[in-house]
Amino acid sequence: MASRPRIRVINPNSNEAVTRGIDDAVASLRFADGPKSCARRWPRGHSGSRRSKHVESVALPLRKLVESDTPAMPS
Repeated sequence: MASRPRIRVINPNSNEAVTRGIDDAVASLRFADGPKSCARRWPRGHSGSRRSKHVESVALPLRKLVESDTPAMPS
């Protein structure tokens, strides 16, 4: 049996309440045969991304995570 596609929503900060809010917001998009979806927090992120340095500190690690978790597209 083929696995269902997956959509992973990553909260770039470590605030669990924000992550729950994101997960609640995408809940209405879930349906039985649709892609699996989940919201996760970035454990090494700040509690909130208030400054550009906070955003910059997670941009490259998030990119590396997505690249490592995404199968290569055929050329």
